[in-house]
Amino acid sequence: MKDGQYYWIYMLRLANGSYYTGYARDLEKRVHAHRSGRGAKITRSFCPVAVAACWKLYSDKGAAMGIEAWIKNRSREAKQTLVDHPETLRELLLGEGREEPIEPVIPPPVITQ
Repeated sequence: MKDGQYYWIYMLRLANGSYYTGYARDLEKRVHAHRSGRGAKITRSFCPVAVAACWKLYSDKGAAMGIEAWIKNRSREAKQTLVDHPETLRELLLGEGREEPIEPVIPPPVITQ
């Protein structure tokens, strides 16, 4: 990976109160896609209202996809903990044997329409 390049791992709070997790190179562009109906199927039904949590991952696309899948497989309670304490993601991944160059972005960016 080239210096300074990273993937965003993000969690969106949806209009129905649930969370959607994804990854992207350009977070703002991706959030706009979700809000305009060009994102995931669930975000077409329940519009994103905020970026609930996000991280910068200084690794490759495969690692980004793996972390996205790992978060998606967590319980609602575990996802809420990540939203409340995004700094714990790295430790949780380490506990699963995954050492990733990831850092939380606190507070998450506010992306307006």
